[in-house]
Amino acid sequence: MSSNSKDLIQKIVLESSAYKSMDMIDSLIEGGMDLSQVPVQPLYQAIKSLPAQEIAELLPRFSKQQRQAFLDLDLWYKDDLDVVEFGTWIEVYTRSQDEDIVNEFIQGNPFSLYLKGVFNVWTFDVEDPLYPDHDNYFLTEDNLLLFEFHEDYEYVHEARELVRRLYSELGVENAYAHLFKILVDSYMIIQEDEYQDKCYRLKELGFVSHLEALEIHNSFASTEVMDSFIKKKSAQTATIEVEGRSQTLPENSLVAFKKEIPGLSEDLATVEDQKRQDYLHFNFLRMINSGLTLDNAMKSGAVAMTRVGNRTRSLLELGYDYISKQLKSNQSVFELFDFTDIFRVGNSLVSFVQKKLKKGMAATALSRQDGFLGRYWVDFIDNSYDFPIKYVDIFGAESKPQAITNAELYEKWEKRADTLLGLLPFADQFYLNYKDLLESHKIKDEYYMNYKVDEIDLESILMSTFANFALGNFEKENVNRIGLTLEEYKTFTKALLDSEGKVTTSTQMGEKIVKFLGQFGMGQVNSLDEYLLGILTEQMEGYDYENLSGEDFKHVGGPIILVS
Repeated sequence: MSSNSKDLIQKIVLESSAYKSMDMIDSLIEGGMDLSQVPVQPLYQAIKSLPAQEIAELLPRFSKQQRQAFLDLDLWYKDDLDVVEFGTWIEVYTRSQDEDIVNEFIQGNPFSLYLKGVFNVWTFDVEDPLYPDHDNYFLTEDNLLLFEFHEDYEYVHEARELVRRLYSELGVENAYAHLFKILVDSYMIIQEDEYQDKCYRLKELGFVSHLEALEIHNSFASTEVMDSFIKKKSAQTATIEVEGRSQTLPENSLVAFKKEIPGLSEDLATVEDQKRQDYLHFNFLRMINSGLTLDNAMKSGAVAMTRVGNRTRSLLELGYDYISKQLKSNQSVFELFDFTDIFRVGNSLVSFVQKKLKKGMAATALSRQDGFLGRYWVDFIDNSYDFPIKYVDIFGAESKPQAITNAELYEKWEKRADTLLGLLPFADQFYLNYKDLLESHKIKDEYYMNYKVDEIDLESILMSTFANFALGNFEKENVNRIGLTLEEYKTFTKALLDSEGKVTTSTQMGEKIVKFLGQFGMGQVNSLDEYLLGILTEQMEGYDYENLSGEDFKHVGGPIILVS
């Protein structure tokens, strides 16, 4: 728990940890708390793991709003019916002994929509009966409606029992009229109206519809548009009703937030106005819920919710750091911005780079053959689409990737992406030439000592080409090959490495790399000299070349060695 009692994120984390399971919730109730006062999301998660009979026994202890919220959550996936997930509630309400609660359920729109989603419902004429050519159906009490279902449907008896109880409660005429509405053309209107009502009900509890989640996760059109938004932003503080102020999140979605966020936590603690605190509390729920909605994480389980929390925290940190650097030194980010604003900025920053990478790769033959780029760039691309986004600062080095959670690291990552984008046209041509040689059988495993043909990639080709350049081989006539002879390789190591076996840091070698890149048209690619030096360092240091046998050279990296 934060030492500062005003850190509302830590308050949410602490509160959610009190509702981990139904046992913990029961212990709170024993202390005098009413079950109807428990926040909806942790309560929903707690009961999802219980058997249907236990949930049925708990129904009277829930408030009507809680029961409705559970149905709203399970009846829909995005903007369509989720009849599979909702099936559990058919069993639960069949087992309930509370007639009032069962009647509340069977007369509600969710049950009618579920019936329409699962069954083909037909009018039935007793005097001129027309039966399906299978046994997967049942008739209503008045024999006026026929419910046809798929042979794999598992809640036949429960659904039939609930329909029977509907007739018992409403009477034949009214029950028929109630069910008949799912046959008529206005059904789609009923579904749309119920969807909108569902969105409104859940929004009051901090949930986010699929459309709202897409809006929160939608990036700005450009950096310029985003910076203009930051510059012109003014504070907005909506009034949050009691139901919204009392809500919290599932604990698994908050694992990433158990540690304070440097800078952000202190800034958040400066918010004094209670109305603003209530609004930010509610807005934080909506930020997390937007990710849970898009990933369907609440129904997918603990791992999915934890993943959403990790991703959200990293983007929130990045957005906060970026915004704070554009404000006056004494100005609080939370005076003007809420959590969804900050998250959207962080998400947009990442999206800008990812879109550039995707577009650049799509323009080459490497979009499905990115392995040819070599380990460094493959790892770079993978880390650029992971969450949190990660970045390795040193070319070629086997160092631990850093999560991009601040503007400084983001800028380095963006520049590194620009290096790859500048390199891609050359890498693409290298790949096409390599592919042509491979398909024409002009390169074979037996031609090379330290590489198999399918191991040759951009890194090995660049190092080999540079080595040939450094040795002056391109100044000779008729040099058109991939690789070096063994003697040339040894000569190259003497020029590249110092007396301690480290890649030389001499100005002469650096100038030679720059000259090589310029001669091959790659001189304008940002940091490409650092990249080439980095992969040479990674692959060629660590060997005592003077004492290696001919057999040992089969296992070294660096330039390709030709078999004599």
